[in-house]
Amino acid sequence: MLRFDWHHVVGRWGTLILVLFLAGVDLLLFRAVFISSKGLAGYRNKQEQVASLQRRVMDLRKETQHLYLQTQRFKEDPVYAERFLRMNLDLIRDNEILIQFTPPKPTAPGPAAPTR
Repeated sequence: MLRFDWHHVVGRWGTLILVLFLAGVDLLLFRAVFISSKGLAGYRNKQEQVASLQRRVMDLRKETQHLYLQTQRFKEDPVYAERFLRMNLDLIRDNEILIQFTPPKPTAPGPAAPTR
């Protein structure tokens, strides 16, 4: 039976060089996985982004559902449509007068009286 003896082929220095080379590769891989922004830190960052986008999608779905129901109500309920338009667009009928009240402007307080 033939047996391959690595140490016999490359010698002591060859084995040392191979061990140092593999140790360097291990260090590079360690840096790539644990330290770089594309390693675990990048993975965690991407997970946070995915969670944030999923929350945003859910919020947009709720808003879309609300708007869909509102448009359906506009189509089916003329009283609701009239009330909505009157409140939001200040629409009035021919025989009505629109009166808008503006809030008074806040006045700045005068100088404080000296205390004794």
